[in-house]
Amino acid sequence: GPLLGGDGFGVVLVCIVMDEADYLEEWLASHVALGVDHFVIYDIGSSDGSAELLARDIHHGWVTRIDWPLGGGQLAAYNPSLRMFGATATWLAYYDVDEFLVPLQDDDIPTFLSRFEDAAVVRVPRLEFGYDGHRTPPAGLTIDAYTQVANVLDLDPALPPRVKSIVQPWAVSAIDIHLAFPADDPAPGQPVETAEES
Repeated sequence: GPLLGGDGFGVVLVCIVMDEADYLEEWLASHVALGVDHFVIYDIGSSDGSAELLARDIHHGWVTRIDWPLGGGQLAAYNPSLRMFGATATWLAYYDVDEFLVPLQDDDIPTFLSRFEDAAVVRVPRLEFGYDGHRTPPAGLTIDAYTQVANVLDLDPALPPRVKSIVQPWAVSAIDIHLAFPADDPAPGQPVETAEES
């Protein structure tokens, strides 16, 4: 398969999970429909049947699942993912299972990213929907149940940017939880810009 010397992938989503089986299928299906080629899922100790749920997607080549018992949260998984999977993807996008990448001006995610071929990092605004008035999670799809965006964009500007990062892995040196950093010593012709999509 592509992870073992094939042609590789266009867009790979990387996330870290623990006991999120109730949301995985919707999250995977939504992003596959928008053109994501593969998912790298670091599981930090789920006991809710997530591994069994993902077995079919792993078998069909959509998902790589990694048991990740190490501490350190997202940072501990994100930077190794850059080294382990960077050569297999044109783009690595770092999103959680409660976050959906939805292009507003393009039909799909690859088309959206094609506008930023000269960028090492694309920062996408992060909107927060909060509890949307629900006291317990309702039945049905997350994207149907949570529709009211919280006003977090006017928070203290000294706080970190409210973004998620999508990177061309060969052009970045490190990944933070929400930010990524272009390579310190770029090769000739290597993208070095950080693009901010509004």
